Amino acid sequence: MNFWRLQCFVALVEERHFGRAAKRLFVSQPALSQQIKQLEDALNAELIVRTPTVEPTASGLRLYEGALNILELVDETVQKVSPEGTHASGTLRLRYSRSIAAERTFPLVARFRDLFPHVEVTAQTTWTAGAIEDVRAGDADVVFVRLPLADSDGLETYELGADEQRAVVGANHPLAGRHSVSRVELAHENLIHWSRGDAAGNFDSVVGDVRQGGTLNLGASQPDFGHRMESVMHGDGFALAHAELEHSLPGGVVMIPIAPQPPMSVWGVAWSANGKGRAGALAANLVASIQQQNAVGAAGPPGH
Repeated sequence: MNFWRLQCFVALVEERHFGRAAKRLFVSQPALSQQIKQLEDALNAELIVRTPTVEPTASGLRLYEGALNILELVDETVQKVSPEGTHASGTLRLRYSRSIAAERTFPLVARFRDLFPHVEVTAQTTWTAGAIEDVRAGDADVVFVRLPLADSDGLETYELGADEQRAVVGANHPLAGRHSVSRVELAHENLIHWSRGDAAGNFDSVVGDVRQGGTLNLGASQPDFGHRMESVMHGDGFALAHAELEHSLPGGVVMIPIAPQPPMSVWGVAWSANGKGRAGALAANLVASIQQQNAVGAAGPPGH
């Protein structure tokens, strides 16, 4: 059972309106609707009906009651980890890697805001390398980054997920009509890649996975996703992209799964292993909250 989807469902039942629930959760209405649909599919049950307002079905009401118990248990557990509880105050400074979808990080931070309402949360976006530099310089407390890190000395990390990587080629490329492509076939193409300096450890991990001991031609480095797509459209080679981006690709390119096992790009959080004082305590509170949410979300339905 996905913990974030339970939070979405509880908010929707209590607000009886997608717009108000989305605002409460800091997400868009389409994103909320998708979470509810995925929850219904996972449970194979209709949970809401759309009338002039949103109304839970009988199954939805039973899920709502159970979800409240789960969320309350998580709250109590986090409070035990942090005896100060909601009395904690101060400023928590976050950094988000630009390659991690906001929908992944918003629910994690939103839950922390609920648990510690007196803590001010500030955030900036950057690349993984910049986020790690900020932690080491004492300018950031917790960062959402791509993993593994090339140098984790003095840092703690916690994995939260992994994104499937797929090949993107031009629409007229010989591989464009394929249902899947192998690493051997990609070895003859130029990889249009992101700068290794943005996230060196993750770059080496993903590229090494695609290479798998064989050869891989590294083409030109491009500064961002848009430039990589332009380069692919011009026939310079292929690029790697997160599978979830398939429906937001520009025209002139196609995405192809890599078989038999797709390469994955891991993401998670990092923080100082030597955090002290109020900043260190706030970082520990956020990490504990995230770990609790991740543990509940990974539990899965009975029999799974």
